[in-house]
Amino acid sequence: MKDPLLSKFGYFALYCKTYDTEALTKDLGKIFYADTTYKRYPCCSENTAALDCALNLIREEEIPPEEVEEVRVLVPRKCVNPWSFSPLRSARFLP
Repeated sequence: MKDPLLSKFGYFALYCKTYDTEALTKDLGKIFYADTTYKRYPCCSENTAALDCALNLIREEEIPPEEVEEVRVLVPRKCVNPWSFSPLRSARFLP
């Protein structure tokens, strides 16, 4: 696709009823928006705390991967997305 935004099957044609192409470059390089966050890991944000914890353990405790037999992560039920994986057989959830 030569133009993922404005082509026949681009973003705007598929998802927008109306759009202003001039708004795409208006104030480009002059105004910056910083009220958002960046995605640190290739997963949903609910997993970030568990990943940070695991990485900190690896860095601080210098645990060799071959010594890890099992990893258990407790998460609130609302963090388990039914569309992202099949149900875990031994899953336990926080209240």
